[in-house]
Amino acid sequence: MGSFGNKTAYELGLVGVEEQPDGSFAFTALQDVASGMTICHMQGDRLPEATRFTVQVDKETHVDVQAPLKYTNHSCEANCRFDFDTWSLVATQDIKARNFITFNYLTTEFDMAEGFVCLCRKNSCIGEVKGFKHLDDKKKRHLLDIVSPVVKGLHILETESAHDLGMARVHQHADGTYAFMAFTEIPEGSIICQVTGPKRETPTRYSVQIDHAHHVDVGAPLKYTNHSCEPNARFDFTHWTLNAARDIQPGEQITFNYLTTEFDMAEAFDCKCSKEKCFGSVRGYKHLDEEAKKKIEDIVSPVVKMHQENGVA
Repeated sequence: MGSFGNKTAYELGLVGVEEQPDGSFAFTALQDVASGMTICHMQGDRLPEATRFTVQVDKETHVDVQAPLKYTNHSCEANCRFDFDTWSLVATQDIKARNFITFNYLTTEFDMAEGFVCLCRKNSCIGEVKGFKHLDDKKKRHLLDIVSPVVKGLHILETESAHDLGMARVHQHADGTYAFMAFTEIPEGSIICQVTGPKRETPTRYSVQIDHAHHVDVGAPLKYTNHSCEPNARFDFTHWTLNAARDIQPGEQITFNYLTTEFDMAEAFDCKCSKEKCFGSVRGYKHLDEEAKKKIEDIVSPVVKMHQENGVA
């Protein structure tokens, strides 16, 4: 329902920080709080690393939160969660007076500065709370829908691909064509998908060259990944993955430069992007002049470079 009159529960005095009998402090409901109400907004100083009381806001920045968030307890079955668009804490259920305000710490820090053991003993109890990074795969999947986009992005960087997680999918356009597209933000450096498919001795329309004499005839989703002279993705040729070259926004087509993956393409075409860096005719690395080759020398496949260095025609 949102906060009454745009005021938070904290501003209305419905919740507050109270000292406990053991001398500790806890953020507590002083009156009943309705589900959907904004509890409080996040405030604090930005730091380059995690502390005991931080919330991660990007890959290298954490907010050292002030009261009342500083005194908000962890729970594996929390009664609040963050709205990561506004960085506000929001009630996810009706909270009765005298209950603690809680959120799941694992949703806001990838690698916590101080871990602890949760003793709630509920069926969903995580046990050791050290940050999302340290969870097993089953527990990560359970929380993936409620973790911050920052934490999810860092998880992708280390483990699963954006395609595996449903963040990027093949989409059919109204004209019947297909394109590999981002459906949520994909952070720079994230693995988008793996190179998979049967090996061929000659290039095909959809192949990627993997050594002097072999090409992988890729299937979906790479098969539907369009070319761009200024792409938002590039290949990691050590692990043969397609990775985000920058942050990719929802609704963007995922693209890579076809000239970086085949020395001599099976099917050429003319690029019509009309951008300043447009290569024009896209036929394979072999057909580029020296100036054009220098433009992509940092992202071209070592296999393709080797062809050139060995004087393969």
